[in-house]
Amino acid sequence: MRPLLLALVVAGSGCARNAYLELQVDLPPNDRPDARFAVVQVVAGEVPFKDQWAGGDPIPVVKLSSNPTPLRVSVEGNGENETKPILVKARFCKDASCTALGDDVAPQVWLRIDRAFYIGQRTSFTWKIGCVPNVVGQTDPPPTCDVAQESLTTVPKCKVAGCRSGVTSEYCAGGKHFCE
Repeated sequence: MRPLLLALVVAGSGCARNAYLELQVDLPPNDRPDARFAVVQVVAGEVPFKDQWAGGDPIPVVKLSSNPTPLRVSVEGNGENETKPILVKARFCKDASCTALGDDVAPQVWLRIDRAFYIGQRTSFTWKIGCVPNVVGQTDPPPTCDVAQESLTTVPKCKVAGCRSGVTSEYCAGGKHFCE
């Protein structure tokens, strides 16, 4: 597993040898009586979601509030990972370091973007997480959430915005992305 370079702000426009995915994760409000922290990780390639992911630059941990919270990160790609899928894991832990009692089974959701990078281009995607999933033993009584624990959202390349202005639901023509 090769870690991705992450930055909250990307300076300059020098992306001739690199590519950037502007990822926004719309984190849900905390509907639980205890504090919850969103711990988001990003990797490139085929890595099992249930594995511990290590390496890469850290993404700031976000303490969930009573309102939805947007988390914006720029993910840098290069020739090594241009065509690899981008995987994103959002865990909702009791502790910011995910080491509190019960955090080993903290609620989490997963995102797979089939292709996000095109060398010399910027793309973007917004992932909206509606609520913190229910996990047996994590809540009493459990709140209602229609997002399943460890659910996977898969995003085909044609749903990743980029290389075209205006509003559209698809960023491909004839199966080819506008950035290709």
